[in-house]
Formats: sequence, C-alpha cells, structure tokens
Amino acid sequence: MNVSLNRVRLTGLAWALLAIAGSGWLPAQEAVTGEAAPAAAQDPATAEEMKDLPANRQRAIDFLVKELMELSVGELASNADAKAVYQEAAAALVDKDANAARELLAPAAEKFPMMPPADLLVAAMLYAGGNPAAGMEFLEKAAKAASGNPLVYTSFARIALAQSRRTDARVLLEKASRVAGESTWPEAQQQQFQSAVLDATADLALIEDDRVAARTALETLLANEQLKANAELRLAEVSFREEKLDEALQHLEKYGALTPEALAPEILLAGLFQRTGKAEQVGEWVEKAYAKYPDQIPVLTEYAGWKVSQEEFDDANLALAKIEQLAGNMPRAMLLKGKIAFAQQSYELAESRFAELHKLEPENPEIGNLWAMSLAESSSADKLALALETAQQNLQRQPQNAYAAVILGWVYFQQKNYEQANLWFSRAAQTPNLPPEAGYYFARFLQHIGKKEDAIKLLETALTSTNLFLYRNAAIALQGELGAGGGSLVAPGGD
Repeated sequence: MNVSLNRVRLTGLAWALLAIAGSGWLPAQEAVTGEAAPAAAQDPATAEEMKDLPANRQRAIDFLVKELMELSVGELASNADAKAVYQEAAAALVDKDANAARELLAPAAEKFPMMPPADLLVAAMLYAGGNPAAGMEFLEKAAKAASGNPLVYTSFARIALAQSRRTDARVLLEKASRVAGESTWPEAQQQQFQSAVLDATADLALIEDDRVAARTALETLLANEQLKANAELRLAEVSFREEKLDEALQHLEKYGALTPEALAPEILLAGLFQRTGKAEQVGEWVEKAYAKYPDQIPVLTEYAGWKVSQEEFDDANLALAKIEQLAGNMPRAMLLKGKIAFAQQSYELAESRFAELHKLEPENPEIGNLWAMSLAESSSADKLALALETAQQNLQRQPQNAYAAVILGWVYFQQKNYEQANLWFSRAAQTPNLPPEAGYYFARFLQHIGKKEDAIKLLETALTSTNLFLYRNAAIALQGELGAGGGSLVAPGGD
C-alpha cells in the first residue's frame, strides 16, 4: 500500500482504480492517483529504454523528488539548492540508504526554515516508495523531534485514513489545527497547514460519504494551485456518487488539463464504474476512450488491459500490435502479451515474455509469480528447479501472500513432491478470495489423491470467474477428464 504523506492516495477515485487492479485491469500510469508511477512495467517507455537501468533509477529518483517538492512551499518550492539536496537524498533512498538520505536532509532543513523536518521527508519518500514499515519508523522520529509541526499530525492522519481509522484521523486533524494556531508561521506555511488539514478532511468526508462536506472542502482547495488538480479528481468522485456523470467528466477533464500525464477522463470514469461492480459501464467507457483517442499509447494500453481481463484476446492483440508499432515493446504491453500466451496454453512463449520482464523488475511480485507459474508448466527439470527457486523468492518477499504460497505448492506438485505441495496448499486454502488459478491447482491435487467430486466442484467455481482466468482452457479440459462435462471454451464477454 503506497501512501503519500502530503495527500491520501488510497481514497475516493483511488479505491476505484485499485478495484480494477483486483480484476486484472490496472491503469498503468495512475494506479492510485492519476500520476505517473515509477515502476518500470508501468512506465510508457520502450523496451530498449527499460534495459537502461541507470535511466530507470533516475525515474525513481525523479518520482521521489516530486513527492518532496509537493511538501515544499513558498520560496522553497523554487529553490535550486533545496531541489539539489532533494535529488541527492532521493538517490540515497533509491540506493536503500534511508539514514544517508536523512543526513543529507537534516542540515538543509536547518538552512531552509520552511523545509519540513528531515525525518518527515524521509518518511514521505519511504511511504511513496511502498515501504511503510521503515516509513513509520522515521515518522515516529519526526513526531518526537518536531512535535510542534502540524505536518507530523496530518501525515499520521493520512495513514489512519488509508487504514480506515476514521476516528483516529479526525482526532489527529484536530490536533494539527491546534498546533498550527499555537505558533506564528510564515504565511506560505500557514496556508500549507490549512490546506493539508482541508485536504485530509475532504478524504475523511469521502470515506464517510458525506458529499456536502467533501464538496465544501474540495471547492475551497481549488484556490490552492498545488492541490487544485487533486481536488478536481476528487470532485469527480463526489459528482459520480451523486450520479452526475457529465459533471464528473468535466472535473476529470479539468484534472487532465492540470496533469499532463493523466489518463483520459473516460478511462478514469470507467474506474469509478469498476468500483461499483458495473462491468458493462466499464466496458462502455473504455470503448469510448479507445474510439476518441485511438493513437494514445496510455489509452491503447488500458483498452488492451481491459480486453485481456475480459478474455477478448483478438481485440487485445490488435491494440497491442498498434502499441508495438507506435512505441516498440513496452513492458506493460509485454506483460499483457504474456498473459494472453499463458491463457492460450502457449507456456513457452509466456515464459519468455515473463523472463524478459523479470530481468527488468526482479522484485515485482506479479511478474515473479507469473514467471514461476509459466516455468512450472515445463517438463524440464532445470526449468522446474528455476520455478522452485523463483517461487521461494517470491514468497520470501511477500510472506503474507497466500497466492504466492499456492504457486509454491504448485511448483512442488509439478516436481511430484506431493508432501510439500499438500503442505503449502493447506496453508493457503483457508484464505478467502483466492484467484481462480488457485482453484485449478487445488483441483489438480484433489484429482491426484482421488477426490474427483471435490475437484469438479472447485473447477466449477473457478470457471464462474468473469475476469481473466489463466487456466480457463486447461480447467475445461480437466473437467472433461474428470467426466464433468458442461464446459465451454467461450471466454467471458466472448462470442
């Protein structure tokens, strides 16, 4: 969970986009806020560019510097020396040395009175980069060393909001307001504190579905140039909840005008429909975006992603071919091509695509899981050994991820190590909402131990999935093997 300490990422429209991620369709540039993400697989760069690791490192640094600049106000926001320090600190953090980043920021925070506390800046980078545990350590240090700074309390409030702790958030925002009034601050900082409280208050109102309070706070924030774009984005959420689609679209258009890297308004509106579970409207707005912007790489990518999630592979392949023609082998397009190959049981092709992506992003959990899955479909002992090594690494990186445990169990199953397969399957089986691929793996294990009827029931459940099911064809074939019948090779949304 990535949280921005100067803004809550995981509320309102963000939840809509994350809901899409759960269905296999995740907007590439705007996973949670409508901003360009630093991850290589989500960046609209060519494959050649992504092979340039120093360039990829610089993207991550630029992303973190942007996060720090959004915490800078007044003269500090345009100060070249301050930005240079931010660059050095971000580089240290990307190189996994948070303490070195703090040592760079501490003297700068003393030099520039309007710069937030060094510990808070390091925490902001860690949270934005997806390391909340380390981020909390530095935020706790900031609370101790800079208890008189209101940004400390608005930061804790944003974390509370991301964790749905509404009462805690409300108390922290009240504390921030009190602290802001207890000292004399430069006007720019005073406005920053007031806006930070208003910004978080708007998110709290959205969580509680208090549309009047949310709209009041957000319309006030439109006067803040730094927060105006984000306010427009969330006003779209309010209008959507009020079933004012034209108004929602207008806010999204204004957001796009203020945010050059933003996705098309129609794509963002599709995300809001996705959150409400209205797949038909999602498809309608994705199609509208595709018709309106047929040569926009981000729109083509989202269109292809949606079509893959619906297993409409012919349409997806047409969009992916156009992306390749316009921009070469983009990482996210490669990911979608790999999923299509896997779903069509071209496992060697899928393996080659995921292997290339794994070189670019060795710590990306989705790519790691997919690569292990494709390797596990090989009859080669060497590839199965590599699948085991990869699955074990994936689980080490995400020890609480039950699906990673399922994949490890599947690799053991393919190696005919049934004892270990049973162990890992049993550990994960009680976890709710596992993807349909897990059902296929469990069914194969149940077939092996002679529990045919249980295997059939699991397959029937897995095949009800209305989103991408990578083993759909394999599951239908297994149904036939088990004598269940009744299967269909028509994918969801297919003809």
